[in-house]
Parts: sequence; structure tokens; C-alpha cells
Amino acid sequence: MKRWEIENYLYDKEVLDAYCRKNGLVFSVIEYEKFVTDVTNANLKDATGRIKNFCGITTSINAETFKLTLSQYVTEDMLVYKELEQCIFERK
Repeated sequence: MKRWEIENYLYDKEVLDAYCRKNGLVFSVIEYEKFVTDVTNANLKDATGRIKNFCGITTSINAETFKLTLSQYVTEDMLVYKELEQCIFERK
């Protein structure tokens, strides 16, 4: 894969924005972009709590549950999906 870990795909701005819109949350794009300056190479797995804060999540949600839930918001029309598809099926 091109990105550091699977979390770098799940914590993509596109995915987080879709998750927030569907769940009535406000995604703080400005704060996200200040923190995530390189979504490909950053160690985002260790920043799960911070990522949840960018989504305005105020309730307790297990990190693994959060990631599994985010995976449901990756759709075929997203660039992040297309990148994963190329990595997995086309080995690019």
C-alpha cells in the first residue's frame, strides 16, 4: 500500500467528512489539515483520539469500533477508494 497503515486510508479527510455528515457531526477541516499535513506518511494510528475530536465526537467510542465504522463510509466514488483499489488489485 502507498500509505503508512490502513488508518491513513480510514482517517482520510474524504472518509471523515462523509462519516460526520451522515451522523450529524461537524468535521473540523481546518484543525484536521493543521494536524494531518501528510496523510500518506503520518503515523495516524496513534492519533485516533485526536481524529475523533476533529469529528466532534464527545461520547466514548472504542478505537477499533470507530475504525470499523469508518470503513463503511469508504465508497467507490472516493479518491481514497480508488487508491486502495489500485494498490490491492493493480499493485500500483
